[in-house]
Amino acid sequence: MTLSLSPNRADTNESLLQTAVIDVTTSPVELKVGTTRNPERQAIIIYNDSNRTLYLGPATVAVSGANKGIPLLKGQSATISIGDIGIFGVCEAGTNSIIIMELG
Repeated sequence: MTLSLSPNRADTNESLLQTAVIDVTTSPVELKVGTTRNPERQAIIIYNDSNRTLYLGPATVAVSGANKGIPLLKGQSATISIGDIGIFGVCEAGTNSIIIMELG
């Protein structure tokens, strides 16, 4: 995947650029920086820094079945233009480090 951020976003507040490392396990966890989701978030970059596949989706995301999320393989990243909407991740085993960057 290619990372692309437009430098011409006049509505972007650069002071709201934040990063965090989040542990994702076999239970869905919201991918966000801090204890609450940034209501001014415009985009999120998710980087899978683990050795396992990360599955992305809603709060009910799963690694298989009807709620199977979109897979993000080891070393891949995804950029999603998303506001104050939750996006969740889950892995099939263990504790996995995921790097999150939010842009307000």
